[in-house]
Amino acid sequence: DGSLFPGLQYVMLCAGYDDPMPSQDLNEFVELSDSTTTEGCWDDLSIAIPSLHVFGESDQLIPLERSRGMMMSYTSQSRREYVHGGGHHVPMRAADTQCMLDFIGTFSGIKATTP
Repeated sequence: DGSLFPGLQYVMLCAGYDDPMPSQDLNEFVELSDSTTTEGCWDDLSIAIPSLHVFGESDQLIPLERSRGMMMSYTSQSRREYVHGGGHHVPMRAADTQCMLDFIGTFSGIKATTP
């Protein structure tokens, strides 16, 4: 069908950031305004796929504002934010993993709980 990621239902991004990304081949999920370059393209994106954005409040590599900058490229009705107390890593505490399981469960119909 020509789509870049056929069947993609959602995305989870950990420690994402607002660096320019290639805009070609994302037509199914992205609408660019009049931008023809990837420079600053996060400002012009409107990505309408459900997303969970996970960031560490103590991340020394990617400050929260950079992660939130990328998150703002997702439509407000499709994005969720989760901030954990750690740094630049995928969180592993029970509450952290439960948040991710709940997000996945929204789309899979499977409800899982951490032990």
